[in-house]
Amino acid sequence: MTYGHEVAVGDLTSEVVNLTAVSNQVWTTRIYEDENGNGIKDAADDLISETPPLGPYEKYAFLVQVDVALGTSGGTVDVTTVTAQGQSSALSDSAADTARVGVPPIVDGLLDDGYTWLGYFTKGDPDGHSTLAPGDLYSYEGDDVCYWVFAVDRAFNDNVYADAGLDDAYMLEDGWTVEHSFSKLEGSDKAIFDVTYSGGSHLGLEIDYINSNNQNDPGDAPISEVGTSLVWNMANSNWDGGAWGDPEKHSPPYDYNQTSGEYWEWQMIYEFGDGSLRCDTDEIFVGWILTKGRL
Repeated sequence: MTYGHEVAVGDLTSEVVNLTAVSNQVWTTRIYEDENGNGIKDAADDLISETPPLGPYEKYAFLVQVDVALGTSGGTVDVTTVTAQGQSSALSDSAADTARVGVPPIVDGLLDDGYTWLGYFTKGDPDGHSTLAPGDLYSYEGDDVCYWVFAVDRAFNDNVYADAGLDDAYMLEDGWTVEHSFSKLEGSDKAIFDVTYSGGSHLGLEIDYINSNNQNDPGDAPISEVGTSLVWNMANSNWDGGAWGDPEKHSPPYDYNQTSGEYWEWQMIYEFGDGSLRCDTDEIFVGWILTKGRL
């Protein structure tokens, strides 16, 4: 679970603030800078324990990540206390992040509370596989189903798109310098999962990001439940295309989520689960097949 926070030092001329996060369930916590303030752990966000020197009323964004311990019972409530303490002043404040471990996740392409962070994948090709995806891997061990989520770094974002020439300034704001229309997403950006555990392995499990019906293909056996964030967006975000008249012509404006009742998941997320997969894996590899477009 990842929580976004901001700290400021009022009218102090300059102050460094110590940051701590303590879980009352004694779960593992980490604090990262939030360099671009998007509330998502990106590759550029480094682990920290203090802020840089802050000037008067300057705000500093940071993230707190909490790992739910494997085997945690449903209904368990964790309160993680985040404390900010000035190094050279009496300035101090705290906030509480509360999470309830409930029923197993709904496989819909969103990162639910309760998932446990397993590790971060860098972009590269260390083992001779296809291009490795940069992002975070999570799992949830249910009574008879293992669930997995791979959340791709926000900088590699297929959830931003527009028809060719329709809004170049919008696309450039998110780093797109080439055409990236919705049609390029159909049948492309498939995630590949290799899962190896003590009793065997499941190799080359393939999940399509979206198909021509704005759905996910079921995925290779033994995957039986699958969802991605773009499919969720097309079905649940309430985005109707705005001034462009068609949600497939243009993704929402970047401030879309600031309107009550409207939510667009900007991060690329692959989610799947099946009872025959093992959560106690020795290794899991995540890669991509890019058959159209680019990242």
